[in-house]
Amino acid sequence: MKTRIITVLVWVILFMPNINAQKSDSILVSKTDSIAMPKAQATIIYPWGTNGEASMTKANNVSFNLFYGVNGGLDGVELGGIGNHNLGDVKGAQFAGVSNITKGKTTGAAFATAVNVSSDSVRGALFSGGVNYYQHSLNGAVFAPVNVGVGNAKGAQFGVVNVQSKRVDGAQVGVVNYATNVSGSQIGVVNTSDSISSSFQLGVVNYATKASGSQLGVVNVVGNDDGVVPIGLFSVVGNGYFGLELSTSEIYHTTLQYKMGVDAFYNIFSVGLLDYSNLSQYSVGYGVGTQKRLGKHHLLGIELVGHQIVEDNEWDVVNVLGQINLDYTFLITQNIGITFGPSINGYYTELNNGGQWGNIDMPYDPVLEHEFDRGKLFGWIGLNAGLTIRF
Repeated sequence: MKTRIITVLVWVILFMPNINAQKSDSILVSKTDSIAMPKAQATIIYPWGTNGEASMTKANNVSFNLFYGVNGGLDGVELGGIGNHNLGDVKGAQFAGVSNITKGKTTGAAFATAVNVSSDSVRGALFSGGVNYYQHSLNGAVFAPVNVGVGNAKGAQFGVVNVQSKRVDGAQVGVVNYATNVSGSQIGVVNTSDSISSSFQLGVVNYATKASGSQLGVVNVVGNDDGVVPIGLFSVVGNGYFGLELSTSEIYHTTLQYKMGVDAFYNIFSVGLLDYSNLSQYSVGYGVGTQKRLGKHHLLGIELVGHQIVEDNEWDVVNVLGQINLDYTFLITQNIGITFGPSINGYYTELNNGGQWGNIDMPYDPVLEHEFDRGKLFGWIGLNAGLTIRF
């Protein structure tokens, strides 16, 4: 009996090191595998993949979806023949034949031929051949024909149509741009915003409900002036400058001008009546101006206006009077004033009647005369005076 017990103990002692060694080796291999091998999955179409139905709860470093895969998240690279769908956060890069859909945050870059959707914030860049959509904030840039953001954006949207439901701190560049609030720039054909603050709009049509900053376009519309400067052919500012001026000069016996915009920059639309050799003529003009308030009753301004002078409704002949008017306005009341000042006149005409150039009567010899092959240029100093009504 004693001999058998001793024999068993000897065998245990001899085999213990081997057993421990095997356990130790298995643990080392397991740790090595978990460190060296990234989490990877491959899916034909959900749920037929290496993770099966459990893929929705697993995040991967490398993910390959032959057609369409649904996974728990990504921290690495994902490729999808049709689509990649992640229920958690995505960090890294995604490439999809049609769509990338992320329920969590997107950090990195996503590329899709049709649609990128992020139900949370985006920090990085989205590239799509169709639509980029994100529900929360953007910190980066998005590129697609249509970009739609629900939250705030710090960065840029580049597309045909760009929409940001809240604030943009950066730029929108496209054909049509809209944001609730813009602190930065909008560059497009049509730019609209509920509010632009210290911002810049460049487009054919610029609109803001309330604005400070500047607008450069053909048509600028602002509901409420908060320090905006609209520069364009036609600018309407809700609480801006609207004026009507009836004046006379050494050339015109009557000129009526309508002015609209803001004091810093306004548009001028002009019609005038004048006589030449007892023939009545009229002119149609357009110009721009700026004025500075020097006190409660005093305004000083400079205006650049061009007039096409028409005789017998002949519009096919170049017959243009250009004026630089230096105007001082004394406001008798808050809305009514008297305006007068010198003007620098340049008159170019291609109208020649028997060797006589032009069809205006200058009261004295011009200080400048120069004849060209097709026309003649005159220059002189004049004077304007009139009555101004501000609305």
